[in-house]
Amino acid sequence: MTYVDAVVNFVRQQGGDAEFGSAPLKPLALDVAEAFVAEQAAHGDAVSQAFGATPAEKKEIASALLLLEKSPAEAAAELNELLKIKAFISGNRLTIADVALAAHVTGHMKSLPDAQKAQLCNTTRWCSHVNFAANTGVVLEAPLHFSSKQLLQFSRAGADAGTNKKEKKGKKEKKEKRKQQEPEKQAAAEASTGVAALDIRVGKIVECQKHPDADSLYVEKIDLGESEPRTVVSGLVRFVPLEKMQNRMCVCLCNLKPANMRGIKSHAMVLCCQNSDHSEVDLLAPPEGAKAGDRVTMEGYEGEPLPQLPPKKKIFEGVQPDLAVGQDGVAAYKSVPLGVAGGVVRGTIVGGSIG
Repeated sequence: MTYVDAVVNFVRQQGGDAEFGSAPLKPLALDVAEAFVAEQAAHGDAVSQAFGATPAEKKEIASALLLLEKSPAEAAAELNELLKIKAFISGNRLTIADVALAAHVTGHMKSLPDAQKAQLCNTTRWCSHVNFAANTGVVLEAPLHFSSKQLLQFSRAGADAGTNKKEKKGKKEKKEKRKQQEPEKQAAAEASTGVAALDIRVGKIVECQKHPDADSLYVEKIDLGESEPRTVVSGLVRFVPLEKMQNRMCVCLCNLKPANMRGIKSHAMVLCCQNSDHSEVDLLAPPEGAKAGDRVTMEGYEGEPLPQLPPKKKIFEGVQPDLAVGQDGVAAYKSVPLGVAGGVVRGTIVGGSIG
């Protein structure tokens, strides 16, 4: 039984009237959800719990899955209300509803300007959390969602702790003084948490084959100018034919923490451009003459990359919304081209996001 069959049958068993045949999930939703279910299979009864551990959770998940019938924009707005005091859609863990709906709305959320993302702050926070868990295979748990009464208690506690306005003012003045006295430290801190912290390099795919245990994944050997090629796992099977992956020049993010992808550890990420609904994905292309190992930089954002990005700081996640392919086909960060000695990085999907 396919993932879509499982979702449809489950919703119908709960009395839903959803007709998914007329509004199929996008390919990315299938990729992420199938990978999630397969990853969870290693944890005993986690797959059954992904569809709800109690009758109440089953009903809640069935109701949420009906949002797949709505447009990503409508679903994102309704999720923002649903997730006001929740970490996940149901219970205190990731479920099939989180995975399927995150895949459904993530492309739309990425396309929004910052002001609209702020208005949909609950959906924005939840999307980031679920995508990290699904893409890394790390299923994060959160405390049970708070009741309104608990939230009110927390608000009052915060108010009581801040009654001394003079003390607050004094602390603020000291903080401003420290900022004026330590501009170099501030600049160093910004460099270590912004785009300059990313180790982006030109690579050459010297070998590529399908993952033995995942139909949607490739396993590549990529020359990044080091003594040995790195093993990299990429979810590109649905978008790029195998023959077009062989001996191809690419651009990679090289200082992510290695991640286990269905039993194979991935030591970098191939950067791609994609359209808003993730139905089209293609590799970024370095300029002609670029060599494996050449560093990609952005004017005005110089600095030494970190040896490894700390996962908890989510540095790449903070930078990613400002990475895009311009109308001229040039890949850029905040409209500043991604440059390599002798040229710029390009993308085939004009206006596409980069990730």
